[in-house]
Amino acid sequence: MITVNLDEFSFGPNEIHLTVGQPYQLNFTNIGAVKHEATAPVFFQNVAFRKAQDASGEFKAPTLLEVETFAGMVTELWLIPTEAGTYDLICEIEGHFEAGMFATIVVEAAAGGFSPAVVPGSTLTVYGGGTVAQLESDVIAAGASTVAVTVDGAFVVLVAGAPSFVNDEFNAAFPNGLPVGTPMLVIGD
Repeated sequence: MITVNLDEFSFGPNEIHLTVGQPYQLNFTNIGAVKHEATAPVFFQNVAFRKAQDASGEFKAPTLLEVETFAGMVTELWLIPTEAGTYDLICEIEGHFEAGMFATIVVEAAAGGFSPAVVPGSTLTVYGGGTVAQLESDVIAAGASTVAVTVDGAFVVLVAGAPSFVNDEFNAAFPNGLPVGTPMLVIGD
């Protein structure tokens, strides 16, 4: 559980660190005297939420817009981040952002890994997500040398251990790393 305090006029902590693929309970705790919002539209589009329902029905929507928490109250949010990145968290109540009520959510890539495991020859597999450097390390650790991923219908290739210019196209295709669940062909030596 991660507690995010809402006050006049700040989030505490002002930087929240999460990992792709890990479940979290975020408790937005309003320790202030007025209501506050936690708005993070890009972050909310890149998380999986816990199903919300009670005896009267269930909540269905493409994504969350904001979390509003009244003074002295706690709002629980259960989620799993799906995309690495740095996201803005702000309070959009008039004057709150201008008074300094903003923070950052940093979602770090999960440790990589392949599923199914890479075998000698070539393996069609799914990558657990991470930076290109993490992928290259995982490829070498698996005893392989090359990875091919499709981008816009064409293969882009990473050759582990090659000079950087060889992998320029691959690095350009994945500047923020590879998302969890990226399918790829891994070719061994």
